[in-house]
Amino acid sequence: MIVKVRSHTVYKLKDGRYKCEVWYIDETGETRRTTHTHPSQSSINKFLKDYPDGEYYPVCTLNEFFENIFKDVLENKVKNTSYVKFVSLFNSQIKPVIGDKKIKGIKKSVLVGVLDDIAGTKSDSVVKDCHKLLKMIFECYAEPKGKRYNYMRFVNCPESRVEKKAKKGYSSKDLERIFAVADSVNPDTCRPKYMHGNAVKFMLLTDMKIGEALALTWADVDFKSGTITVNKTSSEINLSEDGKTDYSIKFKPLSDKRTRVITITPEVNSVLVALRNSNLNAKFVIAQRNGDPVSKSYISRVMKGVITEGIN
Repeated sequence: MIVKVRSHTVYKLKDGRYKCEVWYIDETGETRRTTHTHPSQSSINKFLKDYPDGEYYPVCTLNEFFENIFKDVLENKVKNTSYVKFVSLFNSQIKPVIGDKKIKGIKKSVLVGVLDDIAGTKSDSVVKDCHKLLKMIFECYAEPKGKRYNYMRFVNCPESRVEKKAKKGYSSKDLERIFAVADSVNPDTCRPKYMHGNAVKFMLLTDMKIGEALALTWADVDFKSGTITVNKTSSEINLSEDGKTDYSIKFKPLSDKRTRVITITPEVNSVLVALRNSNLNAKFVIAQRNGDPVSKSYISRVMKGVITEGIN
């Protein structure tokens, strides 16, 4: 049953008849398509008058379309972490530039200019995500109207022109100074200056990412075989069931490509022993005093402080 017509397109066939393609909303709220063939244009007009007419997508700005329509589509299309990332990208990179423009007036040349500007200041990953987001937005907008309304069809993803910084390596002397700072003691309290100094040493020695190191449990460490299995990571920003941002620590498995086994060297072994002795009842290799996992934001600040003080 057709409850409301979204839009329709009429084609004239070679035999003189007319084909009418109608996008409509049924009684369940779903968008569907149907086609009808009529002998004349007048019979098509008569056919369309029998159903409620109206544009499903009114003339609106890109920002209004994103907030009122596309957000719901995006939430059902991607994972929670990707949803948070795309919403943040839209608000920071796209909304300030073309958010107030009427979506029907945003043509290919405008979209190319927006992506080129982003490519001049942001990394490859940000450029690719912005291109993917704009492509999904215009595919959603064009769905009931036809491909010609998808202005992103012929817009290619530009390459980032930002100079890529080489990964900073630390010499043996740098590491000695950094490790000395990590092991330093506060003279006033006679306690370690950095509570998680050993965690910093562990990550620098194993070259593990912060999320991977914080998700590591003692079950992943095999002292007998001298190996560490890296198979999961931690995440802090998620969406709760009510749609609000949840900053609690979550853990998720790594992909097969990122899962790996690290050999325990004598230096890593001594750090692991120190971490174990500092908290015997903890489940996680890097943990708080009560055994709970440590947040990425906190350990990032600690790591930055130790490295800055050690090198400078």
